[in-house]
Amino acid sequence: MRSNAMATAATFYNRQYAETGYAQFDEHPCAQEVAAFVERYALRGTQCLEIGCGRGLLQDIVDDYTGLDLSDTVRSYLRKPFYSGSAESLPFDDASFDALWTLTVLEHVPNPEAALTEIRRVLRPGGLAFLKPAWNCRWWACEGIPVRPYSDLSIFRRWVKLTLGIRESLALRMLLAAPARLTTAARMRLTNRPRPLHYRRLQADYDTYWMADSDACSALDPMEVIRWFTARGDSAVSHPTVRSALLSRSEAVVIRRGGGA
Repeated sequence: MRSNAMATAATFYNRQYAETGYAQFDEHPCAQEVAAFVERYALRGTQCLEIGCGRGLLQDIVDDYTGLDLSDTVRSYLRKPFYSGSAESLPFDDASFDALWTLTVLEHVPNPEAALTEIRRVLRPGGLAFLKPAWNCRWWACEGIPVRPYSDLSIFRRWVKLTLGIRESLALRMLLAAPARLTTAARMRLTNRPRPLHYRRLQADYDTYWMADSDACSALDPMEVIRWFTARGDSAVSHPTVRSALLSRSEAVVIRRGGGA
């Protein structure tokens, strides 16, 4: 079943990149952040991987670059090594890269824990991962509720659309996230042992691309991702304390791979 879902997603992204200019921009919105990451950790001459490279706008940010994307359509845009494949099963040997980055990608992976496991596997001990998905994607984006007319929606979804201002408010989002985050914080302080990744499954829409993240299939919280890595012996260099993880919002999470399995 998962292979069928992956094939459906690959067909969607091939079509989007080929026909509608999906994610087409002259400069990647995260280019400056990745450039700062590369400079800060002196990665220019190291072996780097981008998971979900799209048209390869960041391929010249380091000398030794490898790009991977689920869509094979983007291959013609890459001048450097490119692989077509899934983040859930990276086609690389263990400990192949000194660093990697993945931008607005992990929320589109049906099994993000498998992707995190693969990220750890292909990084060398001490290697760095710059992770910036769209955190905490909303189910209503999958259905395009913010951009669809009321006449197109059921009564319940009309109510959701009417109350989006409240639902998207920072205060409400923090209030709803607080119980899970406080529980995670307690686990990190008391018994930070490996546990499965907690995330919410979303129903991606591969028929109509209503808006950004209509194709998201996972809602990930940055603190939960930090906990997942640190419980396996890695360090979150971007969020070195439980308090900083607790207060994380939309920023990137930078992980340094530990030496354990």
